[in-house]
Amino acid sequence: MDQWATVLFSDESRFSLNADSRRTFTWREPGTRYLSSNVREIDHYGGGDLMVWAGIMLDGRTPLHVFERDTVTGVRYRDEI
Repeated sequence: MDQWATVLFSDESRFSLNADSRRTFTWREPGTRYLSSNVREIDHYGGGDLMVWAGIMLDGRTPLHVFERDTVTGVRYRDEI
């Protein structure tokens, strides 16, 4: 038990606010392409993504860290976590 008390399990996940392929597929009847029910506004330049990181250990857990911009490097991990 003493050895497990010194172990930290951590994980990170990236969440994208846009689809990765940036493509939307719509099935519709022939001749209905421009009906208002088949048209929707898409923001091609907004969205973005974020990364979250957290850890658990035998007697607790770390706070959830959220990285909202740019790339997460080793230096950024060190500075922000």
